[in-house]
Amino acid sequence: MSDELTVNRLTIAQQAVAILDLVQGPIGEPAAQTMTRYRALTAHRDAVMEAYGAERGWTRSKAQFLPSTLAKGAMHNGGRRVDAASREMPWNLMDHVYYWKQGRRPAAIVAHPYGCNTGEKRAEAQAWAARHGLRLTFPTDFPSWRFPGWTTLVEITRADMAPTAA
Repeated sequence: MSDELTVNRLTIAQQAVAILDLVQGPIGEPAAQTMTRYRALTAHRDAVMEAYGAERGWTRSKAQFLPSTLAKGAMHNGGRRVDAASREMPWNLMDHVYYWKQGRRPAAIVAHPYGCNTGEKRAEAQAWAARHGLRLTFPTDFPSWRFPGWTTLVEITRADMAPTAA
C-alpha cells in the first residue's frame, strides 16, 4: 500500500470519528450551533463518501436505478419503478442508499442499513444478490459514513464486475 493511500485511510478513519462526535450535540443547544454542527457533519460524510467512490473509480449518480438495471449494466430502468429484485429484497437492506456510476453506466448501489450484523442476515442478503445477478459485499476498508457503529456499509455491484477492495 502506498504512503499516500495509507495517509488517505488514516484521514478517512479520522473522518468517521468526527462523524460520531458530530451526530449528537448537547441538550438545549441553540439552533445556530445545531445548524453549524449539522453542516460540519454533512461535510465529513461527504468527504468519506467521495473518497470511497474515488478509490473505486466511481462518481455519484444523480439518478436512482433498480437492482436489475445494475445487474444488466443498462443505462436506465425503462420507466419501471420496481422490479423483481426490489420486491424480493430481504429486510431493510436499502436504507441510506447511494447510487454510483462508472462513466455513464450504473456501477454500484451502496447502502447503510441498521442491524445486519448477523451472519444469517448477511448470508440472506448475499443469496438475494446472487439470485439477481449481483454481488453483495460488506467492505471493511471504509466505515459506514451514515452512522458508523450503528449502520453497516453494504456494496452491491454486478456479479461479473471485478471485486472492489475488501
